[in-house]
Amino acid sequence: MNKNVSISIDKEIDDLINLFFFHPHRSRDDYIKRYKIHQKERYNREGGYRYSNLFFCVQNIKHCLGVGKEFSTIRKRISPAHFTSIILCNIAVQIVGRQAYIGNIHGFMKEYMNIKTKEHQTALREARNAIEHSGYSLYIYKKPKVNELKVKLYFGLGMFDGVIARDKTWKRSYPSKLYLINPKELYSCFKSACQELKKDLLNHSNLKQRKYFKDHVDIDRWIFIREKTA
Repeated sequence: MNKNVSISIDKEIDDLINLFFFHPHRSRDDYIKRYKIHQKERYNREGGYRYSNLFFCVQNIKHCLGVGKEFSTIRKRISPAHFTSIILCNIAVQIVGRQAYIGNIHGFMKEYMNIKTKEHQTALREARNAIEHSGYSLYIYKKPKVNELKVKLYFGLGMFDGVIARDKTWKRSYPSKLYLINPKELYSCFKSACQELKKDLLNHSNLKQRKYFKDHVDIDRWIFIREKTA
C-alpha cells in the first residue's frame, strides 16, 4: 500500500475513534466543533452533524445520575434515575463490545471494566432484564436449564465499594439470589474502560482491533442533527 494512502487511512480511523469515544466530560458544543473538523466534507454535504451513538448514550446516563458541572448547583435536589441508568449502561456496554471490541462483550467487561466473572457479567444483564420485563422492578426469574430449579434473582441498588457483588448472606425458603449494584460506580467504571480502550485503539500497531473498529463503526447510523436549511 502506498505510504500516503496508509497515513490517510490511519488518520480516518483515528478521527472516527476520537468521535466515537468523545470524552463525556466535554460538552456537546465541543463535540460538534470536533465533528465539523474531522467530518468536514460530510458535514457540508449533509447540512448537519451526527452524534456518536456511544457519546449520545453516555450523555443520557450522565443526566440520569446528575453527573456533570451543569448539575453542580442543583445536584442535592435531584433524585437520580438509577433504574434508567442501569438500562442505558447495559446498552452502552453492548455498543462498545459489538462495535469497538472485536464483537466480544464479555471480553470488554473482563479486560477493561475489571468485571472478571461470568456470573457478575450475566447478573448486570439480568438487572437490565428485571427492570424492563418486571414492570420497572428489581426481580426476575432466571430461566432454568434442564433439570434445574427456577431461581428468582433480586437486585439491590446502593453505594458500596465496587460495581456489583452477590450478597451471600441472603437466604429464602425458595431458590433465590440477591445482587447489589452501585449505579454510579457502574457508570464510572464504564467511562474509564472506554478511555482505556480508546487509547489502545489509537495505537497504530493494534492492526486487528483497528480494522474491526473501522469495519463495524458506521457513522451513517449515528444520530443526525440537521443544522443547515436549504
